Amino acid sequence: MVNVVVPVIGRDYGVTEAQVGWVITGYLLTYAVGIPLYGRAADVFSIRRAFTVGLLAFAAGSLLCAWAPS
Repeated sequence: MVNVVVPVIGRDYGVTEAQVGWVITGYLLTYAVGIPLYGRAADVFSIRRAFTVGLLAFAAGSLLCAWAPS
């Protein structure tokens, strides 16, 4: 799904497909490392607390994106 829009994203931001690829790679690596850590945190603290923290982090990130100038 993301691979289809890579050329459009690159064109809109004036960067090469390789640079957009690095951004996608960084996201995937962060995701791959974060999932096991988050799973362990859910086991230790509780699934409900881990879900709540994740939901709040997502909401905070969404607000920061909404306030971004561009």
